[in-house]
Amino acid sequence: MIWTSLDTWIVVAAALAGLASALVGSFLVLKKMSMMGDAISHAVLP
Repeated sequence: MIWTSLDTWIVVAAALAGLASALVGSFLVLKKMSMMGDAISHAVLP
């Protein structure tokens, strides 16, 4: 497989999305609002 610059940006975007969801998810669990994460995920991916 040949690694292109587009592949690099895809991996960076996926890593940033994973980091953002982990931060939001941890915050919601600590605030005892874990169902809000479920609502957000259903709103983003209908």
